[in-house]
Amino acid sequence: MLKILVLGISLLMFNSCDKDYLISGDEPEDTNSAGQMVTITRNVEFGSNTTQGGSEKELFLDVYQPAEGQDQDRRLVLFVHGGGFNSGDRDELERLALAFAQEDFVSATVDYRLADVELDAATTSRAVMDGVADVKAALRYFYKDAVTDQQYGIRTDNIFVVGYSAGAGIALHLAYLNDMEDVGDLGGDALRSYVTERGGLEGNSGNPGFPSAVSGIASMSGALGTNTVIDAGEPVLFSVHGPEDPLVPYTMGVDDLGITLFGPAATHPLCEEVGIENLLVTVEGAGHGTLDFADDWLPTLIEFVREN
Repeated sequence: MLKILVLGISLLMFNSCDKDYLISGDEPEDTNSAGQMVTITRNVEFGSNTTQGGSEKELFLDVYQPAEGQDQDRRLVLFVHGGGFNSGDRDELERLALAFAQEDFVSATVDYRLADVELDAATTSRAVMDGVADVKAALRYFYKDAVTDQQYGIRTDNIFVVGYSAGAGIALHLAYLNDMEDVGDLGGDALRSYVTERGGLEGNSGNPGFPSAVSGIASMSGALGTNTVIDAGEPVLFSVHGPEDPLVPYTMGVDDLGITLFGPAATHPLCEEVGIENLLVTVEGAGHGTLDFADDWLPTLIEFVREN
């Protein structure tokens, strides 16, 4: 049975930052005695690649680790920021990364190449695939670390990627575009050629030779650009979305660039049809700003990730 949780209007301030944390091994900032302390390691370079406009872009991530204990078996959650594919930065989701680290996960906020050309339907689809390639390089960075330096103490058999808005679009396409036919469904032969010339589905943004597999995706105010790519055995899906989102449709719609988008009310039934575990959280009154309602749905997301 399709599971949909509906939350009413209840705008709350998200205060997960008001806990103890360490930054790059420095002394802790004692902002609240409650909660597990977190060590933050900033500006870890994991790769680089060329933008659509021809500039070289170095890619960085920030890592959030529970400071207590030396557990070498923690789950990893990656966070991908929004910004319409041409703006934004990884700090946007730091609050969520801290919250997960305080629940004994290792989390990371990641860069991806932002479009430095005018966005239209074609350049946006390329920006999506550039983002997919960059996030896969970040995933490979952690897979590599798990079998070499073991700095982060993660297990790699059950990784989640969480994205907001454009970052949610990247996460969704990372999960459900699994061959070049799927890429063609998103952007036709032109996009297929673009991806093929840039390293294929894995891309060439760094850490070649290591896996990039994930077990689950969480989408906040995100959508897929095609409804033909969700197949049995693919990652589980959690979505949180406002039913009156003016930018990314809750069901199906066409955006200002003429791109047809399939929101969670369209994609979750497809998951249900092929037996993919899924949960849709509908936030009444949220519009596109589901992050502003994080106090309402974050515990449900953490529980979903734990159980899957």
